[in-house]
Amino acid sequence: MFRPGWIAALGLAVAVAALAWSHLRQAQRPAGASKLERLARMPDFDFPAHDGSRVSAGDLRGRVWVANAVRTDQEETPSALTARMFELQEALKRSKAGGVSLISFTPDRQPDSPDELAARAREAGADHTWWKFLKGPETDVARTGLLEPAAVADGGGPARPRGFAVVDQSGWVRAFVDGDDPEAIQKLLITVGEVLREGPAT
Repeated sequence: MFRPGWIAALGLAVAVAALAWSHLRQAQRPAGASKLERLARMPDFDFPAHDGSRVSAGDLRGRVWVANAVRTDQEETPSALTARMFELQEALKRSKAGGVSLISFTPDRQPDSPDELAARAREAGADHTWWKFLKGPETDVARTGLLEPAAVADGGGPARPRGFAVVDQSGWVRAFVDGDDPEAIQKLLITVGEVLREGPAT
C-alpha cells in the first residue's frame, strides 16, 4: 500500500514534469518577451566532435543549445553530468522540440583519440543528431564558464565541471543551472522552452 508521503512526492514530481512539458510546448506559440537576462556571450570555438565533424560557435547560431563540460580523462563510467545530459536529450526528443542542440565539452589534458571520444559518446547514449561531444584545450573550455576557474588559473589539479549553460540563438548565455540541483532537468526544460518561445533576437 502506498503511504501518504509517497503519494504526495509522486504528485509533486508529476506536477513539475507537466510544468516543464508545458513550457516546451508553448515554444510553438508566437515569439514574445522573456524575463531571462543575457548573462554573458559564449566565446568563439571550433572543436572536433565525436562523430568526426567539427563544430564552431558559428555553427550553432540560430539554435538554442545546452552545454556542459565533462572530463573523460578521469572517468571509466559516465559522470552524473553526462547522465543528466542524457535525461535532457530523451526529454527533448519526447517533446519534439526543434532547433535545440546539446554540447558536452571535454577539456582533457591528455586528449582522447577520435575513436576513444566516439566510444565515450556511445557509452553516454549520445544521439549525434541532438548531442555532440567536443574536444578542446582546457584553457579554451574554461572560457565558457563551465569549469571551476581557480583550478585552471593556478595550474593545479584538473578543473571540476560546474553544471549547465543555456545559450540562445545569438550566442548569449541566458541561464546557468547547477549540475547538483535535483531539479536541474526540469529547470533546463523550462528555460529552453522560454528561449525558444522568445525567438531569435532582431
